Amino acid sequence: MIGQTKKILLTVLIATLVLTPIAFVSLIYWMVATASTEGSDWLVTKHFDPSSAGFLMSVQDDSWAVTLATPEFATLSEKERLALAKDTFNGVWSMAEGYGYVKSELEQWFMDTAKNFSSYPIKKAKLMNNSFMTFREFTSGSIPKPNILATVLKMFTSNSVSAILPIFLWVAIPAIVLLFLLVGVASVFLTKELPVLYKIIVAGLIVAMVFEGWLIKVVSSKKIIPSGFFNVFTFGDNYVSATGTWRGVNQKIAYPVNAAKIECFKDQRICREANAELADSALMVNTTEWQITSWDDKEITIDHQSKCNTTKMVINFKDKAVTQIRTPIDPQPEDCMAGKEGKFITEMVDGFEAIYGKKFGVKK
Repeated sequence: MIGQTKKILLTVLIATLVLTPIAFVSLIYWMVATASTEGSDWLVTKHFDPSSAGFLMSVQDDSWAVTLATPEFATLSEKERLALAKDTFNGVWSMAEGYGYVKSELEQWFMDTAKNFSSYPIKKAKLMNNSFMTFREFTSGSIPKPNILATVLKMFTSNSVSAILPIFLWVAIPAIVLLFLLVGVASVFLTKELPVLYKIIVAGLIVAMVFEGWLIKVVSSKKIIPSGFFNVFTFGDNYVSATGTWRGVNQKIAYPVNAAKIECFKDQRICREANAELADSALMVNTTEWQITSWDDKEITIDHQSKCNTTKMVINFKDKAVTQIRTPIDPQPEDCMAGKEGKFITEMVDGFEAIYGKKFGVKK
């Protein structure tokens, strides 16, 4: 029995020593690939294809795709265009290098697009303020791609090896322990000489580990709910505040996970709104100052007009209700897209109701 145990341990040790380097290199490759994807996304949305950032995109004056579409760029000589392309590349390379891009390929791409800028069609993309951004659309095949394998090899053949040590200590060692355990478990079940009781104990431990992992996954995958309940608070005749989550009434709101607070001051004739919105993994925070149109003993009314739409907000502190109606201006200015969405009505509710469609603790 003791000899058999030694044989199992030796098998587990040899298998672990063989599989550990493979697992570690695979881990490094995965981490670099993930970082390269994020870096590629950054480079694509900023310089290659700014429209891919969608509604979140703000005007990027230094975006290469936007620069090539400006009338000023067309007036430059070829020498000036190439010099600008070189400067843009130099500004990008400090970050692009760490994401697996090949220097010569990326630099050549900037030079080629500067020379042949007129061959790329001009497109428009919608911005957050409902205005448009003009940019050149590049063919997908011409855009450089990161070389992940070259980046991994560079890490193991340069001073970057020192950066791998913390990864090995904090990530690889637990992975080795887990690998050791898995190989050991496999050896236990494949060894006919071991008593059935040992195998049952090992199987029970595996079931417990899998169940614990499942519980962790369930807990971590729960929806994010904006904190706090909806509330309208008044203090005397001069101050009203409202806190809660904005929810679409007649349309779906772009970012349902949000939290807002509005504070109104009668003597200043001003309401200030602070709003935080979660778009995927990006948290956006903005503030707005509203001019009060009217304030009586029941409600506050705000009427605001922007370039593309009019907004009417009513804070009813008697009935504890906050609503906002955004209506596109008719006719719509050429650089606005609000008209396609139509009238948009939102109301402020508690976060639980906004996400799940019912008030906290109330069955629907």
